[in-house]
Amino acid sequence: MSYISANDLQKYSNVYSDIILQQEYIDAAENIVNNYLGYSPTLHAYNNILNGRGTHELQLRAKPIQDIVHLSIDGTSIPINEFYFTNDSEFLYYNNFFPDGTKNIQIEYTAGWGSVIDDDTVNGNSLPKIIKLTVLRIASLLQTESDSNIGITSKSFADSGTRTFINNTDYYKYLIPISLYRILVI
Repeated sequence: MSYISANDLQKYSNVYSDIILQQEYIDAAENIVNNYLGYSPTLHAYNNILNGRGTHELQLRAKPIQDIVHLSIDGTSIPINEFYFTNDSEFLYYNNFFPDGTKNIQIEYTAGWGSVIDDDTVNGNSLPKIIKLTVLRIASLLQTESDSNIGITSKSFADSGTRTFINNTDYYKYLIPISLYRILVI
């Protein structure tokens, strides 16, 4: 499910064109955001096999953690009351140590925020608005590249003045505001 709708993009960019094409811009923008964050911020189920590091904490591959379904270490199931997490991070904490090992921890969990379009929330957490705005900005830039505008630095319009295009393929400055939500694997 998309973080934003084609209608959102039309309102943001004031461009009303082919809805199917606009959805492609949205999908591409969401992929750019997901790749930057390192995960999809919408609610998903995960089943990961991770390496233990001999610490009390384990970094999962998505956030915020909503539920732990199953955890096993070296094939032994761990009771739910022996670990905990906070709803705003990707770290799982264990009362003991996650033992050192390669692919010795299997975890099934759900993580992410509810959908913005359906106004769905999970544990009171809806998708952060800055993520939605970032997708809107990038989708709008992708849309701007259409109509042979790739590589143009400025263009004059008879009725509305001049529009300047900034390097549309470098989205980093648009991604910086969501860096708080990024997962850097340790």
